[in-house]
Amino acid sequence: MENNIVGIVTKNPRNDYGLSFSTWSLRVLAGFIFKDVHLMDSISHTEIRNILLKYGVKWRQSKITLGNSQDSEYHLKKGGLRN
Repeated sequence: MENNIVGIVTKNPRNDYGLSFSTWSLRVLAGFIFKDVHLMDSISHTEIRNILLKYGVKWRQSKITLGNSQDSEYHLKKGGLRN
């Protein structure tokens, strides 16, 4: 079963599965394995991460950091949202 997960994550979601994105996230991968492939009854993104670490598979982690934006006007924009 772990080999199947590694096989899925090493494929391009857009090209190989017809999905609208080209990079897996751990949560999306967990949902795909559970809902679309029906490989397992349930699996968490943490379990997926542990399997990928075990097999030495690299994945792209999110680069979005809330509150630490590179936008020079971030604090002005954020301040405008407060009431």
